[in-house]
Amino acid sequence: MKTLLGVLAMMVCVAKVEAANLRLAGELTWNVTDPQCSFRLKGSLQNLGPDTGSLRLALWATQVPYPAAGTLVAEFPLGQLDSGFQFDSFTFKSKATLPEQNGEIYYTITVMEFTTAGWRNQLMVPTGTRTMFQGEFADQEKWPLPKKALVAPVDKLAVGDLLVLTEKAMGNLNQFPLGWRERIKLDVLKNKDIRFENRNKVRTVDYNYRVLKRKYLGKRADVGLLEMTYSGPGNVKFTKKVTLFFQGPNRGTYMSVVKGSLFGESNYPWTAWGTFVLK
Repeated sequence: MKTLLGVLAMMVCVAKVEAANLRLAGELTWNVTDPQCSFRLKGSLQNLGPDTGSLRLALWATQVPYPAAGTLVAEFPLGQLDSGFQFDSFTFKSKATLPEQNGEIYYTITVMEFTTAGWRNQLMVPTGTRTMFQGEFADQEKWPLPKKALVAPVDKLAVGDLLVLTEKAMGNLNQFPLGWRERIKLDVLKNKDIRFENRNKVRTVDYNYRVLKRKYLGKRADVGLLEMTYSGPGNVKFTKKVTLFFQGPNRGTYMSVVKGSLFGESNYPWTAWGTFVLK
């Protein structure tokens, strides 16, 4: 896979940017909190020409302004876009691979289309430079795990409970910038169902909750484990396991492990840390 991505990077980085058919009406940005990349569109990406081939978002890192040979940091498949149609505001997540370089590196988003001539860049969004040091962002902050002692978790979730998860960092404790943190609301319903809400998207998922022992900052204690699952049309499968480290009667720290995609916004598994409140 790395070889394939490397070949793709060399093929597309030097390609001419064709912008005749795609129009960006709004803002297309990115954030990498290693090892995750998020692409965000605020506005629309419009197709002013004929039906497209397969489209992909790509983030490139280059030592000189793009287009130039460099590193394909992340990509996400968008699918095809019919003539006259558009993609509206979204946030997509993908695995990131940062370049093993030092100094100022240019970062550029492109929208690539698969054509009869291969992958072509159809839109380019320069986003400036970031300072790199030994393959990481020089200003990347770590999130310190709260050191407050653990207390006994609730023994069960009741209908009407509201659990609010506020994301803080990836599994390696690289901290998300404020504007890129998710805030997930979980309303406990009847029949082992939860109303899962994130970025104004809502879905009902199945859940199971139990108490077990886990380590936190080297100490073993009772914690709550919330497991949520969903299977839907189009072979959509999603699991989210949230370990709740209670540090008060109704609040504490959580770690989540996610596989699959509930709203089509991700194409890889990831682990995150954050804080929670149980209301």
